[in-house]
Amino acid sequence: MNIIQTFYSYTDGDPLFDNAGFLSAEFNWLSIALSCVLLKQHFGKVTLYCNHKVRILVEELHIPYTNIVEIPDFMENYEGYNLWALPKVYTYSMQREPFLHVDCDWFMFEKLSDDFLSSDLFAQNIEYDDQFYNRKCIERFIHAGGVVPQCVNAELSAPICRVANAGILGGNDIDFIKRYVNQVYSFIKKNDRVLKVTKDGFINSFYEQMFFYSMAREENKSVNYCTRGDKLSTKFDWLDVDFTCKPKYGYMHLLASLKRSINAQIFVSQYLRNIAPDLYKNIIQTYINRGGHTIINYFDICSDLCINNLRTNDLIFSETKKYLNIYIPISKEGLDSYITKSNYKEDNLLSKIFCIDLMRYNAEKSLVENYQEICSVNDKNITFFWKENLLKKNKLKLNNQFSFIELSQDIYKYLFPNYHFPFRNPIMAFLKDPLILKVKDVLLRGIGAEIIRYMWTVSEATAPQIISHIQLELKDDDVRSDSELIMKYIISFITNNVLLCDE
Repeated sequence: MNIIQTFYSYTDGDPLFDNAGFLSAEFNWLSIALSCVLLKQHFGKVTLYCNHKVRILVEELHIPYTNIVEIPDFMENYEGYNLWALPKVYTYSMQREPFLHVDCDWFMFEKLSDDFLSSDLFAQNIEYDDQFYNRKCIERFIHAGGVVPQCVNAELSAPICRVANAGILGGNDIDFIKRYVNQVYSFIKKNDRVLKVTKDGFINSFYEQMFFYSMAREENKSVNYCTRGDKLSTKFDWLDVDFTCKPKYGYMHLLASLKRSINAQIFVSQYLRNIAPDLYKNIIQTYINRGGHTIINYFDICSDLCINNLRTNDLIFSETKKYLNIYIPISKEGLDSYITKSNYKEDNLLSKIFCIDLMRYNAEKSLVENYQEICSVNDKNITFFWKENLLKKNKLKLNNQFSFIELSQDIYKYLFPNYHFPFRNPIMAFLKDPLILKVKDVLLRGIGAEIIRYMWTVSEATAPQIISHIQLELKDDDVRSDSELIMKYIISFITNNVLLCDE
């Protein structure tokens, strides 16, 4: 079976700066590289279909495709149409043998089974359009004068449409693929004028995904899916997305808003660094050398700060006033005396709130003074994940640089008036992230808070010991039986430098 991918760059300039929907262009290329490397690990050979300027860049970046097929710049004929899925359809049309097409933001951590790959047809999953994206798109399209093929009538008459998610797509029935591609081309040709006028990006889901799904149903074709179920929402809240940088299983697809998450992009860069460090460095170094502005810090490549999200002094002052519900005119100099003047006692609510705000400020100060050291600790923790069985047997300890405070009931109600107070005091944690140079305020309740309390009272503990303690301490029966959920918290704390690994 041929393993194939497509990337067509529309930019007039250097495709290195084509972000393809990511927050920053370097992540687009890190994503392409990660997807390719994972596929090569499983299948040995991967072919990329791309236009000329992409081919030149891919070769320069040393993304290890076995073969690169150059396709013409035919999308110049569709400038202004918003038909971004058409290059993929073009790639489908070139196949004469069974194939698996994988999107460049789709990561195959675990090889698909031989049984799956022997199917007549396959795709990622059935999308259950409960958000009515496809329905509303087609209504707009028809209202504008568009004509839809007969094969989709049954699906459009259903209360809620279904389509086949094309994160992966392909199969062994090449004759069907040919008919499917011809249907797409016929649709594009018949509706050329309307497609140019409407410029609706959702139309791509219609012709690429609904045509595939509807034609397969109409012809009684069997389609295999990576994730099964016929009511998987187009909110994609069913996806088990874990951005901690540890060895993964299954697959991940950075579709829709996931692609624009900074956590997703940090994950892509760190995961690639662990499995292909030279490739990772070459992409980032090339991007920086060509004038690219990164949105995270790469201290292993560039010692300079690339991004700084710390608050300015003016913003700190403004947020402190808001935090304390101070709406009277007051100077920076007067703020401290306002808090500490004699009619406020140390145990007064306002003084407690100010202490929390001050703790956050000190966490920011510590981050800016020690960001490279914190990043080094973070790297060590990530390396820990990739050493077999260490997570279960090695000792963990609470980072003495970790800032947190237990919230009493009066503070909690002040800060979170709409939240129910838990049966044990929650914890406000201040997580220092050197990659984006920002302190994150995180409210911990239940499992998270209990882990911090336990690790504060013991000098060190293994992950199984932490899990056993939480299961004994918490009253929730679901938590007691779900050791995997507790382990996810532990992994998250290691990722965020809350817990340190003892090697």
